[in-house]
Amino acid sequence: MIKNFIIVLILSLGLGTNILYSNDLSQLPVGERLKYLVRWGMIEAGYATLEIRQPVNIRNTTAYYLVSQAYSNSFFDVLYRVRDLNESWLDTGRLVSLGYNKTLNEGNY
Repeated sequence: MIKNFIIVLILSLGLGTNILYSNDLSQLPVGERLKYLVRWGMIEAGYATLEIRQPVNIRNTTAYYLVSQAYSNSFFDVLYRVRDLNESWLDTGRLVSLGYNKTLNEGNY
């Protein structure tokens, strides 16, 4: 459930849609942070966030640091605890992936 949500979240966010209509494809909106309320039916289950943090240096290359997180609230933790973290690093010049890390903590895992 959460994996599908994160995929839909990333695809539907439209992060950088202003980039698609710009001539400069090398600039992502650093500091942008989106926060979504996650529901399971009518129950508020938690939150998901996606943000573009300050660029970092990866293997002598300047990279955007993208972070998405999903976490359940204290009420929903009793049913199914979620604490997921996805990190991605993109070359600022070519917008190609330099690395990815996924840390999942869901239910009994």
